[in-house]
Amino acid sequence: MKLDKALKIIAVSLAAIIGSVSLVSCSIPGSSKNNAKSTPTAAQAEPTKSPEELIVGKWEVKSISDQNGEDVNLSDVDLSGTPLSDYANVIGMILKTGVTIEFKADKTIPLIVTSGKYEIDGSRLKISVPDMSSQSVTADFNINGNSMELNISGYTLNLIKE
Repeated sequence: MKLDKALKIIAVSLAAIIGSVSLVSCSIPGSSKNNAKSTPTAAQAEPTKSPEELIVGKWEVKSISDQNGEDVNLSDVDLSGTPLSDYANVIGMILKTGVTIEFKADKTIPLIVTSGKYEIDGSRLKISVPDMSSQSVTADFNINGNSMELNISGYTLNLIKE
């Protein structure tokens, strides 16, 4: 009889151990293993990036519009009297639909014959081309996913990240 009792105790103990192991390995709400396997929330899926991180890359100019939202060719716009007047000739050559602008992590913008520099302060982007002018241009900018809008002197440049 003692053997029967011992076997029952061993069987009950084994059942308890197996039940514990099974519970740990299955999905229990609130358990750390479950949280690791669960679908990540938006906050967990991708950490928030700074504007400095978001802007790095190649951006293609898709369209340029005026204050009324009408598409324009920037080379046709009279920039005299605006902060862009020193850059009018360069802008006419560079900022056309289909042209790509690259913002590098080292805060430079390669151009055809020289390079520009950029700084970010909140939602403001400051661009300068020291070899061509002592002035800089400041624009409000907004990045939403792979789209960027630059607002300069009443004009909006719409860019798409490549």
